[in-house]
Amino acid sequence: MLDQARKECINEVVSALYEMAVGRFVEVEKAFKCKEVYYDAENRRCEREQVELVTVKEYLPPQMAAAAFFLKNRDKEGGWADNPDQLKLNREKFQHKKAMDEELV
Repeated sequence: MLDQARKECINEVVSALYEMAVGRFVEVEKAFKCKEVYYDAENRRCEREQVELVTVKEYLPPQMAAAAFFLKNRDKEGGWADNPDQLKLNREKFQHKKAMDEELV
């Protein structure tokens, strides 16, 4: 049960990181001051102000750090690892150790 909840949390974070990496639209509430001009009974100019909340769509541009982090963790085979040569050496070392262990058995 905890393992399933952990996987769901990880998937949610991966989705959020992906959205940060490619950019996205979000709905944001903004406060606008609206001014109403009117004339009273004695023909004097009067103003009335009020604040209105309006929902607007804003574009959040891609974040390069999020994109690089996402690719380093998701596409190591494509050359996005911090050190692709070290990754290759570690794989070869693992294969060699595995072969040596199999010979001993």
